[in-house]
Amino acid sequence: MPRTAQGRNALAADLAAHLHLTQARVAILLSRYGTRVRGYLASLKGDAEIPFRSCPEYSVQEIRHICQTERAMAVNNILRRRTLITLTGQDSADVRDQVNSMLVAAQTGLALS
Repeated sequence: MPRTAQGRNALAADLAAHLHLTQARVAILLSRYGTRVRGYLASLKGDAEIPFRSCPEYSVQEIRHICQTERAMAVNNILRRRTLITLTGQDSADVRDQVNSMLVAAQTGLALS
């Protein structure tokens, strides 16, 4: 991970150039996940992100990736430890229901549309 803002901006621009994401979005993802963001970006396979319905600063694909790769076993783990959703006051019954559905799908190998 580049140590300077200029280096992080250059990395974000480089990654965004190959994706359907803005440099600003890649910069947000870099701040959340550091260089591990490359795994998430690769999982998009060039597709655009879909904003998470109840928490649009996250994407459906981002939450799904967390469910599939972070070995999270509970909704609270995702909302409190893997994201900033609870800390930023965005935790709600709707968010929990959506995350729970994605977590169950990841744990059982089911695909969600």
